[in-house]
Amino acid sequence: MNAAALIRPLLSGTPAGWHGLPPVATGAFDAALGPPEAVADEDLGHYPAERRTYRVEGRAVAVWARAGAVVMVEIAAPLPPSVLDGIEPPCAVLPNELLVEGGYAHEYLFCARGLVATFVESRAAGGDAIIRLRGIAPLATADEFGPALYKPFEDQIGWADAAGDAIGWRR
Repeated sequence: MNAAALIRPLLSGTPAGWHGLPPVATGAFDAALGPPEAVADEDLGHYPAERRTYRVEGRAVAVWARAGAVVMVEIAAPLPPSVLDGIEPPCAVLPNELLVEGGYAHEYLFCARGLVATFVESRAAGGDAIIRLRGIAPLATADEFGPALYKPFEDQIGWADAAGDAIGWRR
């Protein structure tokens, strides 16, 4: 398995070429991309996972793994919404997982393709964008995109100061 070739559709901003994350070990990414820049234990969905960050063509590629098996590949990608033209409609549009200044982020889930695109509806005209692409194993239904991979922002608890500005979050 060539991990560099596997992530090419996500890295190049051509999600039509992504056809799901096959079973792959983290070692395949190390072999193809070199050692990760950073490795940290973080939450993915409601559960801990290892987040390995690689630098590819000057861009950060996050590889999420559990027990040495990759469960998600994530690439921050400011892209025009038109990159989703020509692929099937999403099987679900889910609430955001993160706050985005100047807009609201929806998670577009493409089940059979194993793709999650974070689509930001901008408050400014013409400012809509895809801000990240995430590759997962193909899913039969949207219900399979559950707590192991997804935790909507609305499930998090926030604190604000007297002016209403956010000062902290707990998942």
